[in-house]
Amino acid sequence: MEMSDSEEYYSWLRQQVIEGRKNAEEHFEKLLVSLNAGGLTLTVGFVKDLVPLGSAVYLQLLPITWILFVLSLILNLLSHRSTVKAADIYISEASKDNPYPSSFDHHNKKTHKYNLICASLFVLAVLTFLTYVTLNFNLMSQNQNHQTKPGQRPEEIRGLTFPTPRNPVQKPAQPTMPQEKPKQ
Repeated sequence: MEMSDSEEYYSWLRQQVIEGRKNAEEHFEKLLVSLNAGGLTLTVGFVKDLVPLGSAVYLQLLPITWILFVLSLILNLLSHRSTVKAADIYISEASKDNPYPSSFDHHNKKTHKYNLICASLFVLAVLTFLTYVTLNFNLMSQNQNHQTKPGQRPEEIRGLTFPTPRNPVQKPAQPTMPQEKPKQ
């Protein structure tokens, strides 16, 4: 039995959609790894530059943020392993009569769940960190003592030093009137 042109086109189109979906999943997983690793690095490395830790409140939000980033990374690894397992099952069990074995479908659904949870944990980690920063910024804006340290100029708030102009504009000198000598 020979395939018609429309069947060939459908088969080709279906293969293109499958490849596109596979590429999208792969890029999604890479993006999640990059975002989680970047978020973890930035929050660990630069949190002290945003909020001085000595005067910070709600410090427990920081380890929660880090745990959420790490859990998201771990789930991303599990998602990758689930994808490989699904591919192995498909290679070993799929046939013309059974193109989508149930165990393949099971692992495919598991991969989607891992990715959904991974993305959710990432969003939750970002929101937790933003909550921490917002609460501390609000506290610092309400309490001027938290904005500067003793001996620190206002231009050096939160570790940022704002340069002073090199050539400050000077007011022109006012002409002075000669003073009279006191009479003796």
